[in-house]
Amino acid sequence: MTKYKYGLGQFFKPTPRNIARFGLALFTTCSAAAGTFVYFEQEKVGMVIGIIGVIGLFLSNFFGHGNTSKEENIY
Repeated sequence: MTKYKYGLGQFFKPTPRNIARFGLALFTTCSAAAGTFVYFEQEKVGMVIGIIGVIGLFLSNFFGHGNTSKEENIY
């Protein structure tokens, strides 16, 4: 099992693939839901859901690889 580090120092380092995919899926799902709520004239709910998606995508960048030995394939 792979260990992940979380912190401010990991922001510009490569994000593990499964966490990056989860963040992007969260953003995509929340964007679609927000668009649906806005279409049905519930702008405040759509805005909150859109902000949640952006925050989830942003927070996924704080994860990094805890074990970066050269023998282990991290991707």
